[in-house]
Amino acid sequence: MSVHPQARRPVTFRPNPGIKKRLDNLSQQTNRPVSFYINAILEEHLDDLEYAYLLKSEAEDIRAGRAKSYSLDSVKKELGL
Repeated sequence: MSVHPQARRPVTFRPNPGIKKRLDNLSQQTNRPVSFYINAILEEHLDDLEYAYLLKSEAEDIRAGRAKSYSLDSVKKELGL
């Protein structure tokens, strides 16, 4: 993990019972705390979630006319392709 233990702050969340059971089983099988796996999952996938929501927000802005978009043909022409 990239964060030092002393820099961590607790967060409370309520996973559904199936996820909690799986995390608990994994923790018991590997002798690692559940928090280790939660951090690993977040580090692996948080960038993807942030990017997906950014794209969604940008698409909403374009549809609402709050952001400018460019056609593929105009971009090709501008780049000389």
